[in-house]
Amino acid sequence: HPTRESSSGRKELVRTATRHKFDGFVPYSELSPYVQKQYEHIQLADTITIDPHKSGFCPYPGGGLCYRNEKMRYPIALFHPEVFHGEGDPSMGVYGIEGSKPGAAPAGILMSHNVIGLSNRGYGRILGQCTATTKLFYTMWLVVARDDDPFVCVPLQNIPEGYDLESAKKLIKDKIAFKPTKEIFQDREAMKFLKLCGPDTMINTIVVNFKDNDDVTRANKLQVALAEAMNVYVGTKASRIPLMIMQSALDAKTHGAGLKVFKERAGLRRDDTDMNVLVNTCMNPWQQNESISDIGDLFRGIVLNCMGRVDDSVVNHRFILSGSFGDKANDESIFIEYLTDTDVPEHQYQVSAKVEADSRADKAMLSKYINLCSSTNTPVIFETVTPRYHENDANVPNLYNILRWKDWDQKISVKLVNDPDGNIICLKVLDIPRYQRLDMSTSLTYPEEQKYFIYGDSTRTIMSHVISKLPDFQHTVTLSGRPHSMTGIMLDLGVMAELGGVQGSPLEIGGEIKQPLQRSCYEISFIGELNAKINTTISVKDTVFFNTISPPKA
Repeated sequence: HPTRESSSGRKELVRTATRHKFDGFVPYSELSPYVQKQYEHIQLADTITIDPHKSGFCPYPGGGLCYRNEKMRYPIALFHPEVFHGEGDPSMGVYGIEGSKPGAAPAGILMSHNVIGLSNRGYGRILGQCTATTKLFYTMWLVVARDDDPFVCVPLQNIPEGYDLESAKKLIKDKIAFKPTKEIFQDREAMKFLKLCGPDTMINTIVVNFKDNDDVTRANKLQVALAEAMNVYVGTKASRIPLMIMQSALDAKTHGAGLKVFKERAGLRRDDTDMNVLVNTCMNPWQQNESISDIGDLFRGIVLNCMGRVDDSVVNHRFILSGSFGDKANDESIFIEYLTDTDVPEHQYQVSAKVEADSRADKAMLSKYINLCSSTNTPVIFETVTPRYHENDANVPNLYNILRWKDWDQKISVKLVNDPDGNIICLKVLDIPRYQRLDMSTSLTYPEEQKYFIYGDSTRTIMSHVISKLPDFQHTVTLSGRPHSMTGIMLDLGVMAELGGVQGSPLEIGGEIKQPLQRSCYEISFIGELNAKINTTISVKDTVFFNTISPPKA
């Protein structure tokens, strides 16, 4: 019996992997008992759809439709003379509503099957490893939202029988989340849960919802915002997309009562509205659990940003100059930092942006303003001017949208705050090295060492403190040059660095938080190219600004 032989082979592979404790442990998961039972009866199906794209790792278009009764193919046959040359010269290209088909795809699939092999040591092994990846992602989606986060993340597949949501989350946090992959697959309790949980098709479907929201339309808007933040479009700078996840939708009429149950689990009304979802396809046979946990942290930060995009109202925002004009000819760009204020929800962000004045007149006015502030030792501050909009617009000009949304052509009208004439200029957004909503979770702790975000270009290097647990501080300085071993590409992208010997909690003197950099030279460490840990030094040139950030007022 092929299925039993495959199952036996899988078990032997798992025993072998456990017995030989090699360092590079490769995970493997069997199909759930339910799905195994379905496959044991697949010969009873009238039709079978085969998709060698995902499960076979083959290019489009190589899918097929198998019929128990071969006569079922004739109603969709197209006997055009270009492809049909009589019964003596059969061609599969005549069967199917799409007409002519290329022969390269099925030829490639045949080659893949012959090279990799349709056994538990060929495709079976690869798919078992991908299934393990899928189930580890499923556990991450269940716990990606912290208990006090303002959102929930709900996978389409429900919790396995024998567990409730709380017991499942506790098991994941205790035995799976952030654990080394090898340790997980040697834990009987964790393996029992992984075998039963999640999908068996390498595809996780999830929905993210605002906590205490039952409006499907509002949740749908959040899925759209998340998809736009995690996909590359024409004009998008791909290097600013840290994570890519596909958006899809569940049609209410097609999915019926099942969709209503899923909505209820996500805290939404059981209505007849179609529901947007996010789809995570797992086709990496060598994914390690530690990297999945890191992906979860990235995703959580993106969710917080997108919640702001959907919910933030329209208010004015202030920025301060962090890097003046570059030394390169014709480089009239500047760097600006957002001025954070926790008392206003719409101001609870850290943003670093590269901009330039839009017109020649604006550039002249900006240069004059910077020189004026320099001569009077006054900070160069800009305040946004709200563009015209309608309250019913799909995207109102809140912070997220004025920086990114094409409706404003990525241009911002700003008032020159310390200009005695109160002039207004237009700034064009060139790049956004950092955009992050503050994390207000009570589970946060201060890092062991202070973390700073280093960014800039070939002539300017800026270092800005990363706000963690509150109270904390904003602190931006310029450096004398790009740190050794930090490439120009890395500086352009922005790098998180830890300052050696500088404690992670704020420096308090006399009950007041003080700026922690009391010297000009410091050792730093960061993750460089090829994931190498780099230790080097920095030299602080000037302090741009320092400001204490307190918890929001009750």
